[in-house]
Amino acid sequence: MAGPGAASRWKKNGKLAGELVAAGAFKEAMTVLKDEIGAGSFSRMKEAFMSVYGGCRGALDGVPNTGVMTAYIARLRDCELEAMSISLKLLRERYRHGER
Repeated sequence: MAGPGAASRWKKNGKLAGELVAAGAFKEAMTVLKDEIGAGSFSRMKEAFMSVYGGCRGALDGVPNTGVMTAYIARLRDCELEAMSISLKLLRERYRHGER
C-alpha cells in the first residue's frame, strides 16, 4: 500500500491511549491517560506500553540477504486501526497496581 505506513495511520486515527501506544505515540498516550485517569508517573507502565506496542507487530524473515520485515496486525474490519491486545480497563488496573 502506498502512502503513510500502518503506524502513521494508527497514530493519526487513534483516540484511545492503547491505540496510541500501539502506534508508538507514547507521549500522546501519556497525555490521554493523564486526562482520563489522572496518571502522572509512567515509569511503572513501561512494561505494559511495550507489551501493547510489540503485540501489534510481527517480524517476518525475508529472502536471504534481506532484512526482517515488520508486519502490522490490523483490525479485521478497519485496517486503519491496530488490533488491540489490551483494554483501557486492564491498562488502568496495571497502572493502579504499579502505584502501590
